[in-house]
Amino acid sequence: MAIAMDNLYEAKMPEATCGFILRNYTTPFNYKHNVGVWFPTIGPSVAYNYLPYLKGNICISGKPIGNSLPLIVISGGYAGTLYDQSYLAEAFAKSGFVAISVAHTQFDNNKALGCERAWYRSHEIKNAIDSFLKDPLSEKICNPQQIGLLGFSAGGFSVLPLVGAKPKFDLDSSFKPYLSELNGLNFETLSEPKIKAIGLLAPALGKVFDKKGLMDVKTPTLLITSERDEVLLSTPDIYRSALPNIVIDKILSNSGHFVFNAEVSALMQKLSPESCLDTCLPRKTVHPEITNLTVSFFKKYLAESKAVEKNV
Repeated sequence: MAIAMDNLYEAKMPEATCGFILRNYTTPFNYKHNVGVWFPTIGPSVAYNYLPYLKGNICISGKPIGNSLPLIVISGGYAGTLYDQSYLAEAFAKSGFVAISVAHTQFDNNKALGCERAWYRSHEIKNAIDSFLKDPLSEKICNPQQIGLLGFSAGGFSVLPLVGAKPKFDLDSSFKPYLSELNGLNFETLSEPKIKAIGLLAPALGKVFDKKGLMDVKTPTLLITSERDEVLLSTPDIYRSALPNIVIDKILSNSGHFVFNAEVSALMQKLSPESCLDTCLPRKTVHPEITNLTVSFFKKYLAESKAVEKNV
C-alpha cells in the first residue's frame, strides 16, 4: 500500500506504529557515541529487546513515513542509557514525531570524572542534533526548524544550555575542584534557535543556576517533578522559581525520582535496586500520565510553532 509522504499532522493516514534504528556519530571530543532514532511507520509491532533487561514494542521492518516532522531530542539521567525513556520515544513516533535519544556513556561511565563533568552532555546533545540533521534519514522526514528537547534528571540540566541557560558552577560547592576548568567554558556557543519547546523531567543540578542564569530561557517549558523525589529533594523548586516560561507545571503525586525511567526486568531490579525499584507508585502506573503530558505538550508547542511560521 502506497503511503502519501505528507506531514502526519495534516494527512489522514493509517494509525502509525514505531520504527527504530541505531546511529553512531563522532563527537568534537574525538570519540563516537550512539544515538537511537524512533520514527513513525506502518506495520505490526513486536516485542523488542533494546537491552537484555529493557524491552519495547517496535515495527522491525517498517520504513519511515511522513515529511517535515518535528524532532524531539532526549537526554537521560546520569549513568543511564539512551533507552531509559524509550517508552516516550515510542509514543512520540506513534504521534507523528521523530525522536532521538543520546548516549552519554563516555563520561557518565568514567567514575573518576563523575557527575561534575555533566557539561560534556550538552555538547553531546548539540552534536547529536547537528549530526542527525545531516543524516539522509532526517533529510527525508524531519523539519530542521522544529526541534524539542526532553531531559530527565542530569539530562534536564544538559538540555538547558541549548536554550540560553548559563550555569554558574561556583554556586554549588561540589564543583569547587573544577572551577578553573569550568570558568573557561562558553555555554553561549551551544544555543540553538531551532529549539521551540523543552520538557524537563525531575531536572537535576539546579544549584548551578540562579534567576539570571535562567532568565534567557524563553522557550515554552514543560516541568514535571515527583512529589517524593528521594534523589533531588528541593532541587526542582529552584527551576520552578527561576525558569521564566513554564507553561505546564506538574507534580506527580506519590512518585519517586526514577519513575520517569522505563520498566526493566526483575533481574535488573535485583542488580540495581537504587534506580530500578520505585519507592512509591510503580512506574507502570505513572507512565500513562507522563506520556500524555509530554505528547500533548510537544504537539501543541511544536505544531503551533510550525503553524505560526507558515503564516509569517
